[in-house]
Amino acid sequence: MLSVMVVHVRKLKSAATAVLLAGLSIPSIAQTTGGAPAAAPATTTHKIVAVYHVKDYPTWYASYQGFASQRAAAGLRNGQVFRSVSDPNMVVIYSEVDDMSKYAAFLNSPELKAEQQKSGTLGPPETFAK
Repeated sequence: MLSVMVVHVRKLKSAATAVLLAGLSIPSIAQTTGGAPAAAPATTTHKIVAVYHVKDYPTWYASYQGFASQRAAAGLRNGQVFRSVSDPNMVVIYSEVDDMSKYAAFLNSPELKAEQQKSGTLGPPETFAK
């Protein structure tokens, strides 16, 4: 059984690292005991953590939800939004993607930039990838 632990994090980088670690898979018993390794996935899945500051969370979140098809078209999946306990207008988004070049093109797209401006996103995100 896995247990979940809530940690109060004070530094932005630590918060993003904590979210990224939360998305990592736990090795199988065979891997940790010297048994046969688990089969490698057919594609490499990259874990993405993006930290944003927004003017107004409810406005931003409505925009985020409305942009779901564009994120899916860029290959982003399993998106999860986390909201800071100490700053309700700081959000962390965890997603997964297979094609980093497609993800980079999405980040630089005029459509995303226009949507971010409309939603009240304050500046570019701090992005982490694994």
